[in-house]
Amino acid sequence: MRSHTSGHGARLALVGWLGAVDIAHFVWSRRNSLFRQSPGRALGSIAGLAMWLALSGAANTAPRTALTRRLARACGAGNIALYLVHLRVGKGRLRALPGAVLGAAALLSSRN
Repeated sequence: MRSHTSGHGARLALVGWLGAVDIAHFVWSRRNSLFRQSPGRALGSIAGLAMWLALSGAANTAPRTALTRRLARACGAGNIALYLVHLRVGKGRLRALPGAVLGAAALLSSRN
C-alpha cells in the first residue's frame, strides 16, 4: 500500500514516532518503580506518549490541518518545557535532551 503523505507530513510523522519511542523507552526502562513510586510522573509520561502518537497519526493523515499544527505545538512546547525543568533541578539533562530536540523539530514543523 502506498502512502499519500506529503514530504512535510512524513517528516512530522517521523518526529512523532521518534518522540513516542523516546518516551516509551523511558517508561519501559523504569517500569518497575515508576508506577509505584511516581504515579503522577508515570501518568504524565503516558499522556506524552499518547500526544506524540496522535501527532504521528495526524501528520500521516492530514499533515497541514489546524489539529496537526496544534498537536505539533503542544508536543514541542511540552518537551522543551520539560527539558527546562530538568535543567533547573539539575537532573536528567542528557536523558531529556532528545525530547527537547524532537520538540523543537515539531515546533518548527508546525509553522508550515
